[in-house]
Amino acid sequence: FPSHDKVEQIAIIETRLESIDGTLIKTLLYFYDALIRLALYPHLGKSEQRQALIKVKTDIKLLTKLAKSAPMNYQHKLLLVEAEKLRVLGKPIQAGELYDRAIAGAKENDYTQEEALANELAAKFYLELGREKIAQVYMVEAYYSYIRWGAPTKVNDLATRYPQLLAAVLQNAPAP
Repeated sequence: FPSHDKVEQIAIIETRLESIDGTLIKTLLYFYDALIRLALYPHLGKSEQRQALIKVKTDIKLLTKLAKSAPMNYQHKLLLVEAEKLRVLGKPIQAGELYDRAIAGAKENDYTQEEALANELAAKFYLELGREKIAQVYMVEAYYSYIRWGAPTKVNDLATRYPQLLAAVLQNAPAP
């Protein structure tokens, strides 16, 4: 899972937000800030969890505003953050639906990297639920999406961390 260093790096960036106003970097900051905090959430104490959720809610508000003005660019990002939030809050049925909607939106709007990420997070979600067969489907999709995106290091990372989910693919595919 992401380290606390990532949260500290985001805090440093936030002190200089005015220098990136109106840029894609600023909007991506909200997206990745929320995902990092939600990935860390299970490993935090109760007080830190409350603070993380407050920050995530702020990120969601900003992403919601962006999704209203440019849904093709931001709706799938918002859905993925919402899915991860539902995951950490123990609402798997709603989370599963939002992962699928995030994946579909990213795919429809040619955000291959976010399609890959959404599939990877969905796979981890189903793995946590003990639903390995379903997790396998999502991880295979993540694997191929990262290949399409041109991210061989990430493809190798998945192959190393999830060989049981990618066994059939790895037997039949050359290394990226």
